[in-house]
Amino acid sequence: MSHLNLRAGDNILIVGVGTGEDLLFIGPDIHIVGVDITPSMIKRAKRKIHRATLDLAIMDAENLAFRDGSFDAVVLSLVVTVVNRPKVALDEAVRVVRPGGQVIIFDKFLKGGRLGISRRMLNAGLEILATKINVRAEEIIDTSKVEILMDKPIMMRGNIRSILLRKKPSPSDPGT
Repeated sequence: MSHLNLRAGDNILIVGVGTGEDLLFIGPDIHIVGVDITPSMIKRAKRKIHRATLDLAIMDAENLAFRDGSFDAVVLSLVVTVVNRPKVALDEAVRVVRPGGQVIIFDKFLKGGRLGISRRMLNAGLEILATKINVRAEEIIDTSKVEILMDKPIMMRGNIRSILLRKKPSPSDPGT
């Protein structure tokens, strides 16, 4: 969260809010919308976090019910590799952030190179448990719509990364 340039009054979307742990790191002057596809996670987040600037909703990361450009920032923490279609979820996050707004991804990604047989077999088993270990960030980030501001290995020999994106203005945006 520290990499996001949040200011008082900003609107931030947390996709896959889970139990609300990430909410503890965001100041009270930021309006937060947290969404998760799992009703029990939303219930747990409601019990854990009590603040006036928070709205929680059950929603699919691959089909966000918000207008284009609704948020100043979007957070995807350990979400991209658990959804059915990682690229669709990331494209949705980019769609709902305003031009110049930021999207931060914290997740496990496959580093370059070939996907070995053992990793493919392990991934097949892990997908049953709702996670993937064969997603390449480079294959799901549309650099025609965003610029990569940061791509930092965090843990597990660089397999877990923090990636900060900024949405580029489109030709249809005012002032471009």
